[in-house]
Amino acid sequence: VFFAELGIKITKSFRSYFIYIFDHHPTVDDMERVVIGLENLINQNLDNVEPSEIAKNMQKGHTIN
Repeated sequence: VFFAELGIKITKSFRSYFIYIFDHHPTVDDMERVVIGLENLINQNLDNVEPSEIAKNMQKGHTIN
């Protein structure tokens, strides 16, 4: 089992991490598909993000799931 971890910096102090599990050693093509897929997922859901709500939750100590 192989793992690939990608992190995205959301604000100066907040990062989100994504873990991918492979049944083989990831190739460059595998990683490219992961990054493109993640970019598409973020772009599709970006309209649903309310930055002020994220900031309010971070001040309360909550994380984004």
